[in-house]
Amino acid sequence: MKLEFDVPPDAQRRTHALVIGVSSYPYLDGPEQTRLGATFEMSELSVSAASAADIASWLISEYDSDAPLATLRILLSPADGETIDGAIAPLLRGPCNATRAAVEEEMTGFKADCQSDDAVAFVYVVGHGVQFTKRGAVLLLEDVASPTSAQELYGALDVAGCFEGLDGQQFAPTQFWFFDACRERLQSPAIETWAGAYTLSVPAGRAESSTMYLGSSTREAAFSVPDGRSIFSTALLEALRGAGADGPTDLGSEDWWVTTRKLFDALQPAVKRLAREHGADQNVEPVGLRANTKIHRLAGVPEVKVRLTVNPEEAEYASRLSLLFNGTEPRVENSSVWPFVDTVPAGIYKVRVTTESPYQDFDKLRRFMPPGLDDSLPVGVV
Repeated sequence: MKLEFDVPPDAQRRTHALVIGVSSYPYLDGPEQTRLGATFEMSELSVSAASAADIASWLISEYDSDAPLATLRILLSPADGETIDGAIAPLLRGPCNATRAAVEEEMTGFKADCQSDDAVAFVYVVGHGVQFTKRGAVLLLEDVASPTSAQELYGALDVAGCFEGLDGQQFAPTQFWFFDACRERLQSPAIETWAGAYTLSVPAGRAESSTMYLGSSTREAAFSVPDGRSIFSTALLEALRGAGADGPTDLGSEDWWVTTRKLFDALQPAVKRLAREHGADQNVEPVGLRANTKIHRLAGVPEVKVRLTVNPEEAEYASRLSLLFNGTEPRVENSSVWPFVDTVPAGIYKVRVTTESPYQDFDKLRRFMPPGLDDSLPVGVV
């Protein structure tokens, strides 16, 4: 399903998005399971379509860029009882299942829209995934293992292949791709020789900036919270809403953007943290991170969790901390509580520690950047 949005007439660039979420896999499990489907040893998911809907809703209601959202192609295959909500829900005009035929149709239109110098591409996919090569990333679609499949992987999308297929000089100069699925070795080695997944031909040249974030490392799993959301989508939205922000290097500026490098810096620890909370381990791998490209402009200044100590620890009794936002505006004055722990607006601060002999004062500028800062301030010995 393709949705179109009004773009200001003075906009010089436009964002085209493709979002796919697959929870329903009738031929892998249940009463419609086929002999081919049983080979995968996978069952239906419960949160992928809802996780994709969250990303689509963020694009509609929160995404801010020099390239406003112009089109959103969305394909969702929810499981029974899975709820689709958010800003995308009232825009859906009936079912938009993520089948091979639907993917071919939407990818063809998406590719055409991206064949322009003024285009920005945004792709997010979530569901069951498999991996056949070191950098491989294949998403299984709703009709994978269908009894009418011409080839074993006819109902699959080679996301890594499509990423490479759009990484050309004739396509969007700026592209952001997100693969939220497993990349484990499958139980049946024969699967790794199967063909049929939908892909694109690889063009000559390269786009100026095209980055894909793989939500699981090589031969590892991606996890979700049952009846909740995928761990990667939760971490991604956390990063897009501020944890992945890159801020000013000059005093007085309040222009904050989520950038490709800062996004990875925020995604990796967030995914690991969320996975550990549920007794699992999950990692993020970036592909094609060639430049630090702006993704999304924040509406305001993000907040930073700060923890500051003095070194040596014995100097705590004689040390007082002051924080001056933009070097002049007092935010903390003469605090004697160590360690200092607080949540403050991100930005550039004058960090000042006044102390007594035999220690020496500390007075320097520090960038307080999301998602947090844990720093030891040397007061040394005179």
